[in-house]
Amino acid sequence: MREFLVCILFGACGALLYDLLPAARLKAPLRYFLDAAFCIACGALFLCLSVWLALPSPRWYYAAGMAAGFALYSKSLHKIVAIIAEKLYNTGKKRKRKMKICPKNKRA
Repeated sequence: MREFLVCILFGACGALLYDLLPAARLKAPLRYFLDAAFCIACGALFLCLSVWLALPSPRWYYAAGMAAGFALYSKSLHKIVAIIAEKLYNTGKKRKRKMKICPKNKRA
């Protein structure tokens, strides 16, 4: 049971990291390469995590747990993270625009 919960949590964390990466919004050829690199990195991290937690040899439910964690994140926290990211982006955009309009006085 512990192993399955670890896999669900790892899948949710992986989905969060993927959601926050700007590579998901790139053009197609580069995006496919970065998606593959992300999957390889997640696999390596999971291997390190499984060695650190002394999980038994790979089981089929590890993949099912990671997929379930990814799905849980996509159906629940994804909307919240998207709203927060949009607010942060809009706030930064407004500040940048405001700085262009009213630059600080510079001494000549």
